[in-house]
Amino acid sequence: MRSRTLVFLVPFFLISAGVFAQSPGPDKNKDKGKKEQPKEEKTEIERIKETLHYGHGEQIVLAIKRIAKLEEQDQKKVIKDLRVLLTNKDPLVQRAFINLLSKVKWNDLDKDILVFFDSPSSPVVIAVLSHSRKKNIREVLPRIQTYLKEDVDYKKLAGKIDEMFLVLTHFKDPTMVDFLLEKLKDEKTLPTYKIYIIRYYSEIQNLSQEIKDYILTRVSDEDEDLGVRGTSAYTLSKLQYKPASEVFNKELDKLEALEDVDEKKKFFKFRLKLLASLTQLGDPKVKNILVEMTKSNDASTRKAAIVHLGDLRDKQFINLLEYKEKNDPSKAVRKSATEALIKIRGEKPKKEKAESK
Repeated sequence: MRSRTLVFLVPFFLISAGVFAQSPGPDKNKDKGKKEQPKEEKTEIERIKETLHYGHGEQIVLAIKRIAKLEEQDQKKVIKDLRVLLTNKDPLVQRAFINLLSKVKWNDLDKDILVFFDSPSSPVVIAVLSHSRKKNIREVLPRIQTYLKEDVDYKKLAGKIDEMFLVLTHFKDPTMVDFLLEKLKDEKTLPTYKIYIIRYYSEIQNLSQEIKDYILTRVSDEDEDLGVRGTSAYTLSKLQYKPASEVFNKELDKLEALEDVDEKKKFFKFRLKLLASLTQLGDPKVKNILVEMTKSNDASTRKAAIVHLGDLRDKQFINLLEYKEKNDPSKAVRKSATEALIKIRGEKPKKEKAESK
């Protein structure tokens, strides 16, 4: 009985195995003849947009650089997406973004980047200020005014202050005139800041007599920083303040009277500032001094004198300058003589030619 059962089961197992073996499976060759549909590649614009939204710092910076290389019409396609960068906290991204806006012709986002004025990164703030000057964004002025009045310690240097003064000077903004006069008179104010303030005054129209007279006292104050004294002379000459000529000449006489060579060297730059200022004011006494300086053994002195002679635009110096142009041993002096002659003759500057030393 047991053997019959086994005989019955074995054939059934074999039959079942055969049935399953013959049952049809998935046809692997069914789709062999069909071509797979290729995925559509994204355009460069689409890839840039994605990166602006989802990329990390370095990727975004690279995307911004790619935008700069696009045609203007394509650049405008990503303006909406660029707005997401206004909330980006990465200083490298912020600077790259600002630099891009400084290069492009369109102005859609120019005022928006003022949000970066409060960035803790000085390079970012400097980039904002530089951009504002380049693109004439006057809306930055109230921020600068507030910062200079409330946040600056005029006894300590801060890197972005010089750029702020450049913006004030660029826009010839008169609103800070009185406040800055107080800082200029403050003995604790650093000489660097005093120079910034005095340069700023050189661009202000209808500057008061009080301020001009005070700046003139800076020129003759021997306890004042030499940089401040020289900048004061430059500013007054730019403002065409004629009463300053007498003071400038007196200071020059003092310098000429110095006998110590090292002492004279100390005042060299200040002396040049005085001469340049007298030149700007059209003072007749300066001509003889400049002619004598062209005979100095020091090339930098000869060069400075020749530059100022060019500024006078007086044809009586043509022979002297032609001699210097051809015969001076210094290439820099020869070049300055050429430029001075062009000014005097009223010619257009020529393209530089290769010249052997």
